[in-house]
Amino acid sequence: MNFRFAVVKYRMENESFVGPADWIRFVWTLQRSRFISCEKDFAARYRQTYPQFFSGKPRIQNGIILTLQRFRNWAIERGMTPMLCAGTLLGWYRECGIITYTHDIDFTVFIEEHYDKFPDDVMNSSFIELSLRFNKVS
Repeated sequence: MNFRFAVVKYRMENESFVGPADWIRFVWTLQRSRFISCEKDFAARYRQTYPQFFSGKPRIQNGIILTLQRFRNWAIERGMTPMLCAGTLLGWYRECGIITYTHDIDFTVFIEEHYDKFPDDVMNSSFIELSLRFNKVS
C-alpha cells in the first residue's frame, strides 16, 4: 500500500470523471491524515547553532523510513491510524528528520482503534520491535 491511490474512470449519465478505485480507503485516509511540514529554516539554523549534534554517525540510519512505511501500511490494514509522537515527531518538526542521537522511534495509535492483541501482533511482526508501552489499556 502507498498513498498514491489507484484511480479509475467513472461514467455517470453523459459525464465522466476520474476518482479513487477504493473510495472507502481513500475517505478513511483523508479523514485521518494531516501532514505536518517540518520547519526547514529552523532546521538549518539549528544545524548551524548546534553542529555537535550532527557531527557523528546517526544512531538510527535513514533506512528506518522504509520500516516506518511498512509499519504505517501494517497498522492501516488493521484499521488503526499510526502517528509519530514524542521525540520522533519533535525530530521531524525541528530537524526535518530523525534526531541523530536518538535510539528509538515513537509512535501512537488512537485508543478507539487499539485492539487487545495489538502488542502481540507488533512483537510477532518481522520488521518492528515493541520495547516500551505507555498508557496501557486497562
